[in-house]
Amino acid sequence: MLVPGLRADPAPDRAWMSGRAVPRVLGVPGEAGGPAGADGAGPAEVEQTTAGRLRQVVDSLHEVPVVLRSRHLDVLASNDLARRLSAAFEPGVNMARFAFLDPGVPTGTDDPSEVAHLVVASLRSSLESQLEDAGFRALVGELAARSDDFSRAWAERRPAPAGSGSLTVRHPLVRGMRLAYQELQTGPEDEGAVLILWRAVDALSRDRLQQLRTTGPPGPPRSPR
Repeated sequence: MLVPGLRADPAPDRAWMSGRAVPRVLGVPGEAGGPAGADGAGPAEVEQTTAGRLRQVVDSLHEVPVVLRSRHLDVLASNDLARRLSAAFEPGVNMARFAFLDPGVPTGTDDPSEVAHLVVASLRSSLESQLEDAGFRALVGELAARSDDFSRAWAERRPAPAGSGSLTVRHPLVRGMRLAYQELQTGPEDEGAVLILWRAVDALSRDRLQQLRTTGPPGPPRSPR
């Protein structure tokens, strides 16, 4: 997972959500729990593309932070709470570039080097599962040229992340929170897109996440550029 500015802790609860839940969560036509039209083909008049369905899912969830990212770690969609959580989650932001090139990232974590390795491992895992393309080559080349931290982390070759774990968030408005995250693969037709969801793991974090959801500006505090 790849939240620049967060610290990874041991995985909390792998049973929280599994990849098998993806068809039900996304409401894919023809799957259990998914919406279907009168002919069983699904509401094509509402959702013409898989990308549209995924964005509808992100927009429909309000109680937890949700981000949809591409195989290149570009943010495709995010809900309001995710954007309040981190400027890394604004649609259009590349999370790898944010992690290594944004000067505000070190102030949001106790261990920037661990965040760097998590982002690199996620990028490498995506590369290995989706194969190299021009987008990967351009991104890796840019980061290698502009960030010594990226070059060191890329050369180290740590194991790929497990897709779930817990994170300690240092947010300037609500202070520390511990969140569990789960990455959900969305299917081969989505070209490696990943849906990432969080939940608070303790009462204090739940209170602070709720505070973040209901107070403050509509978007996240941004780092100086």
